[in-house]
Amino acid sequence: MLALFSLTQVTRAIGTTASAANDPRGNSGFAAGADSMCYDAELIDREIKSHVEAIALYEDEATSSDIQLSTFAQRILPQLHRHLDRLRSMKTGN
Repeated sequence: MLALFSLTQVTRAIGTTASAANDPRGNSGFAAGADSMCYDAELIDREIKSHVEAIALYEDEATSSDIQLSTFAQRILPQLHRHLDRLRSMKTGN
């Protein structure tokens, strides 16, 4: 049950993090200036950290004895890895 609670907390955190682009500072996730398509490095760093933490939790849950929890975690992991790869690409500008 604790594992399910933790997984629920991560899911909520990811939802919160995903809306971080509308943070109270008015940060849209883009840096102002000459290159308006340049993402805010601080936002990307926070997203990378959140995804790394979520992946670690989901990898633990993927080996759970609870079949439903394990199946769910295994289904979500590839998506989290793809998101992390995209974030890292955005950070390096590739």
